[in-house]
Amino acid sequence: MKRVFDAVLVMTATLFLASCEPAEQEYTVEQFYSSIYTVNKSTLSPEFSDSAVMVSNIADYGLQTGDRAHMILRYYFDYATMKKPQVTVHQLVEVIPTLSLSSKESVDTVRYSTPFNKLHQYEFHDRYAQPIWIWKNRLNMNISYFGLRDGADFAMSVRDVKDGCVELDLRADANRVGNATTTRLLTFDLSNVADFFTEDQKNSVADMDSLKTRIFFDREEDGSIKKVNIVGGNIANPIK
Repeated sequence: MKRVFDAVLVMTATLFLASCEPAEQEYTVEQFYSSIYTVNKSTLSPEFSDSAVMVSNIADYGLQTGDRAHMILRYYFDYATMKKPQVTVHQLVEVIPTLSLSSKESVDTVRYSTPFNKLHQYEFHDRYAQPIWIWKNRLNMNISYFGLRDGADFAMSVRDVKDGCVELDLRADANRVGNATTTRLLTFDLSNVADFFTEDQKNSVADMDSLKTRIFFDREEDGSIKKVNIVGGNIANPIK
């Protein structure tokens, strides 16, 4: 996902260097780029990049600063008639809400008892991303669960902090219909994770630059539910 506009820049430079061609000949470039973007007024920043691209029609999709969404952008440049390329939102695939962490005590484990199925690579139109990643203190998991999309709710809480690892519990509350599953990209904000540490836990990681994360959840397989866990990546130590 980091290579979002590198190829475009190369193409644009190549077009301008082609001065030996007849002046009246037309050159156009049309490319489509699929990624997760964060909105900042009239610009979009792709995941895993600090760059920003000006997009002319963000308001047409009702997107506001801070929104994060999977989109397909259209890059268009006509060498003969345009002074600069135009980038527009071609398709809004899905808006991805960022969920807050919950305190362990506030999660009703009876209600949030829908089991999960498995992790899935996240699909873009030209590639796949790994099922779990962390970017700018946001933990992302593309995971399926035994329930419907409508009305589904999710909770993540700090389970423990030990050996330099933040252990997190992921739970779901969804309306189940047989063995039908739904896949969702879940995003949780870890920027305030230290608010859920005890003083002893804070002291145990005070000298560390970064912390590992590990996510625990209930997985159902062949009708049997068991607790599983997976590494989620590293975060900067939030108490430093």
